Amino acid sequence: MNDFRSSQAKSSIQVISLGFIFIIFLVVLFAFMAVQENKKHADLNDKMYKHPFSVSIAVLEANGDILAMHRYMKDVVLASTKNELDLAISLVNQHELEVYRHFELIKDRFLGDKEKINVAFTSFVEWKYIRDEVLVLKSNNHDKLAASITTGKGADHVKKLNQNMRFLINFASNKALEFKESSIDSHHLSKTSFYSLLIFTILSSILTAFLVIFLVRKADNSRNESEERFEAIFNNAEVSIWSEDFSIVVVALEKLKQEGVKDLKTHLYENMDLAWDLVAMVKVNSVNNATLKLFGATTQAEFISKIDQTFGIDAIDVFINEMLSLIHI
Repeated sequence: MNDFRSSQAKSSIQVISLGFIFIIFLVVLFAFMAVQENKKHADLNDKMYKHPFSVSIAVLEANGDILAMHRYMKDVVLASTKNELDLAISLVNQHELEVYRHFELIKDRFLGDKEKINVAFTSFVEWKYIRDEVLVLKSNNHDKLAASITTGKGADHVKKLNQNMRFLINFASNKALEFKESSIDSHHLSKTSFYSLLIFTILSSILTAFLVIFLVRKADNSRNESEERFEAIFNNAEVSIWSEDFSIVVVALEKLKQEGVKDLKTHLYENMDLAWDLVAMVKVNSVNNATLKLFGATTQAEFISKIDQTFGIDAIDVFINEMLSLIHI
């Protein structure tokens, strides 16, 4: 019976432990998914900054510098003094350096076809030959021809270059929309996953709680049934059975041993008052019906109040042997 109860208790503990371990696993999984989703959103934001945002700005600024160069090339043609000419050429060169700097960033962060960048970059580099031709004509005082090239061939080339730059701007804008849609899809997916996992975790927790309650109630019922069976056997037995508590007696006997008493049996027989004092320390919890019938008592309380009347001539011998057996003397 005890082995069965022990096995049942171990089984219940294992089931409860597995339930809580499963809940902990779900919580950890929930936290892991949250971290992964945050990382995914952070990566999308980083990509959005590195590509669409920074590339769009770089392309727009490069395009602005190109337009500024074209405007200052007109100032080169219209310059009437050397100082005006040198200033205009200096401004053209400054904006040219800025365009090269912007192209370096665009080449590094552009996620599309790199050939499109090369087309725009090559077109920009080729524009220098036209500008150099204008500068040579200007230095040789061929102002009209220089102006004709600037407003004709030069303007057409800048227009073509602007178209190439516009493609890069459009691509960056489309990429930004693509990242935005991906971010929205990821957000919806993460919401669905989180809510599903949360609901599953809550349901699992409720199921585990019900399981724990069921096992506890089952253990209580099993214990109550066991106690009822024991009580039935105890009360219906045809022999006299006493339920006694000797815990205080054991403490007193151990104290006597610590005080140096080696032969407790002899010591008790030599000190009968002490022996009877120890007997008085015995607590009678209950007796069965056979005991009540044997001693003519109708209730437990009546029997215990007259318990000293149940002691026969040899009662002290029985008590001494019983007390000593408890401490294995």
